[in-house]
Amino acid sequence: MARVVPALPAMTRRMLRSAPLAIALITAACGGKAADSTAAGGPSAASAQDPGGSIAPVSTSSPSFCAESPADDQLSRRIFDRLAPAVAADYLALRRFEVSVPTRRDTDPGLVTLTERGTACARASDAARCKKAYAALAYDQPWAARVYFTRADTVGIVKNANDAIALIGAVDSPEKAYFVAGEAGFRFSCGGVNAAAYRVTEDGFEIVTEVGGCGRPVERVTVHVHANGAIEEVDRLTTEAVTPSCGQP
Repeated sequence: MARVVPALPAMTRRMLRSAPLAIALITAACGGKAADSTAAGGPSAASAQDPGGSIAPVSTSSPSFCAESPADDQLSRRIFDRLAPAVAADYLALRRFEVSVPTRRDTDPGLVTLTERGTACARASDAARCKKAYAALAYDQPWAARVYFTRADTVGIVKNANDAIALIGAVDSPEKAYFVAGEAGFRFSCGGVNAAAYRVTEDGFEIVTEVGGCGRPVERVTVHVHANGAIEEVDRLTTEAVTPSCGQP
């Protein structure tokens, strides 16, 4: 049975805001940065921003992304719950290492399942072999939440934006846009001046993310996540010029 982890203290969450999440889904280690991306299609429309940095919604039906899930732990589960694989998966799990420096000598590597759905290896031709392969999956970035899955005889981890779009097929919701952007190295939360927000475009979504911290300036980055998963930077603004250094959580 999955072990549900309580929300981290506010100070700890602040320290962990500096690295990519699975989705930057929950928390991550310091040092995350935006990955290089190639834009697809024409340039996106300029985003209208209020003094707080939120993207003005296209209509009243498109509120701030945080309106529905103001707490970061709720936000991560909301994104995970709304992921719909393009090819049906038997099992999806959101897992993370809760150790500072995992090593091969650790008897308990600290890999925790935060939430899950489905049945692992349900359609595998050899369930025992499939479960053994799934148990051997590991991702050695401390505090990085990742999506793990099984599909028939295939097991895997979503580790980057290409993996994310391969899993979901297309970006057709703001949750999927944040999922892909998180795997590309952009992080997001529902606190501070860079709180997550979005607007619908003709080809995907423009979303508010941030990068930096841990001794580097914090920047709010608005990106356009196209329906095919390509990411285009629209706007970048420094919102915190000086930040404290932070080590391993």
